[in-house]
Amino acid sequence: MSGEGNYADALLDAQDLNELTRTSGLVRSILDSDLAAIERMRTLEHEISASVGHLEELQDQEVEEQRAAEEERNRVAALREERQDVRDAVAVERERQEEVLAELEADKEEYDRLVGELEGQSQALEAELAQLADEQEDLQAERRAEIERREQERREQERREQAEREQAEREQAEREAASDGSGNDDAGSGSGGGSSDSPGSGGSDSSASSGADGGGGLLARPVGGPVTSSFGYRTHPVLGTQRLHAGIDFGAPTGTPIRAADGGRVVQAGGRGGYGITVVIDHGGGLSTLYAHQSSLNVSAGESVSRGDVIGYVGSTGVSTGPHLHFEVREGGSPVNPAPYL
Repeated sequence: MSGEGNYADALLDAQDLNELTRTSGLVRSILDSDLAAIERMRTLEHEISASVGHLEELQDQEVEEQRAAEEERNRVAALREERQDVRDAVAVERERQEEVLAELEADKEEYDRLVGELEGQSQALEAELAQLADEQEDLQAERRAEIERREQERREQERREQAEREQAEREQAEREAASDGSGNDDAGSGSGGGSSDSPGSGGSDSSASSGADGGGGLLARPVGGPVTSSFGYRTHPVLGTQRLHAGIDFGAPTGTPIRAADGGRVVQAGGRGGYGITVVIDHGGGLSTLYAHQSSLNVSAGESVSRGDVIGYVGSTGVSTGPHLHFEVREGGSPVNPAPYL
């Protein structure tokens, strides 16, 4: 009995009431069981449907999570790539900085060498000018001795000539007295004033007209620009050490005429190491002036110049950071502060 028709046939085939009752109870029991099974199937179908929906949700969630995971993986990969780019950029910048530092260190060493060379040039110039001053002093001493010798000879010659004149006058007077027979005793006219004491130039020191007494205004300013650095010790802008700035710096454009601070003789004109193109003028009496870092010259060694003559033009040759005139005053070869002389 697997269907409703079979249940009805079973009831109709019953022979008596008892069998019908038993069959009816059995059919009811089977129907109840079938109804329960149907209800259970409905429940299971509902649960299956819910499970399928949940599974689909889980599948959708998994897809979303996979998509999110893929996006996260891509983001992480991009961050790693960016991090590598930053590392590469940092490495390149570090390498560039190391190169710059190496260049700066090399420049500092080279600048230190040039400054040392400049100081050596200054010391060599001091020795040269000191030797020149000694030679000039010896020459002036020889000239004074020669002048004194000539003056002495002149005086001796004047005395001899005076004595000869007096002797001739006495002899003439004696002859006149003898011829006249007058016996005058006033024949001697030899009042002969001591002209031998007339002013002479012996020992004159006029050649030292520019003497090193340091009086203000003794020298003219070589250029009209402002003073950008004074004489004295200062902290070197690159080396960071205390060094003597042996002159005065005048700021002026390239090509500005440079004029002799006073008359004298050009003892040097040309390149001089860290000083660049340089002119040195000897003014006599141990006083000299130096004009450095010129762009070009207007004089040559051995020439004589007058105060205010153009000797060259402002530049930036040698150890220099820009166009300017480095001006020094030296006494006996040693640098002194130019300010009191100007």
